[in-house]
Amino acid sequence: MQDRCIILTGTVVPNVKLFEPESPQIRRRQYLEGLSYYQKKISEPIYFLENSSYDFSNDDDFNKLFDSGIQLIKFPLSNKIYEGKGYQEFQMIDQFIKESSSDYSLFVKINGRYKFHNIKNLIDISYNGMVIDIYRRYKWAVTNIFCSSYDFYQKYLLNIYTEVNDSHSQSIEQTIYKKISNNDLWEFIQIFPSSPVYTLPFSKRERVENWRIILNTATNLERKLINKFSLKQIFL
Repeated sequence: MQDRCIILTGTVVPNVKLFEPESPQIRRRQYLEGLSYYQKKISEPIYFLENSSYDFSNDDDFNKLFDSGIQLIKFPLSNKIYEGKGYQEFQMIDQFIKESSSDYSLFVKINGRYKFHNIKNLIDISYNGMVIDIYRRYKWAVTNIFCSSYDFYQKYLLNIYTEVNDSHSQSIEQTIYKKISNNDLWEFIQIFPSSPVYTLPFSKRERVENWRIILNTATNLERKLINKFSLKQIFL
């Protein structure tokens, strides 16, 4: 058994109703950029979980990445278009975790479109439960990147996607926060040691994401205090 794998999630052709996503052409470029970036940065096994109608068979750019080590795991197109992207994403993650539990003990999950510029600082840490940024003020668990043990995920988060429904304002971020809080799972939780610094390439929101690089540095001082006193949530 290897210690850890990297899960990159993706949906090239959007399949939800409740928000206006980027076009498939832009999303394709974002995933290509993201997969190439993480392949260069990370030596651990990388799996790309994808669940849209996109046909990779004739896409030479993607196939070069798949031929050089990234493993594509293709999932059927979901019919849960109103439940939202969190529902569909964690449905994929659940299936992958079930099928790979004999191969790994830990994993890192990353949204495949996001480039985390300090990725090594974020994931080169020790953990037995879950590493995830949690904001107490918003009752929100940030899911674009997190680390988890297989044991923790299978015991506490498996099937949590069935409680998610974006059309009823029940996001995956809120649902995970409630699960941790209501079940008093704080002893298993860590926040990241430094603020994740990321951009979303080719996006209409890229300027906003770049501005967050500046804003995120404001929480680093708080993170030091949180980790020093073994607190579990970001209060700013």
